[in-house]
Amino acid sequence: MNLRVRRDTRRATTAGAVARAEYRSLMTAQGEIGDRRLLDGGISASAVVMFVRDTPLVVGDRSLVLLELEITTAGAEPYRVRHRTLGDGLRPGVTVPVRVDPVDRDLVTIDGSARG
Repeated sequence: MNLRVRRDTRRATTAGAVARAEYRSLMTAQGEIGDRRLLDGGISASAVVMFVRDTPLVVGDRSLVLLELEITTAGAEPYRVRHRTLGDGLRPGVTVPVRVDPVDRDLVTIDGSARG
């Protein structure tokens, strides 16, 4: 039984390490580099938060959340995307400014500088 507890602990530790590595990869590859690129060169748009779902990943006191956003850009029909971000009080029905990739409209970032 003692051996089983150690194996379970080792699995949990490994799973936690994998989750942390995946999170760091996500935040570095998409969150930092992608956000800066979109904030500098993305198309201004607005998004209505349709739903918010917490994920098991937590940084400090904020969890990584999955959002479904309805994006509205000038001259185009509204469309929906899913977007991951650190939770910051977003809730369904809230409208937020976003920046949209001019080549791939599914790539968006919330424009925190325009949130007032």
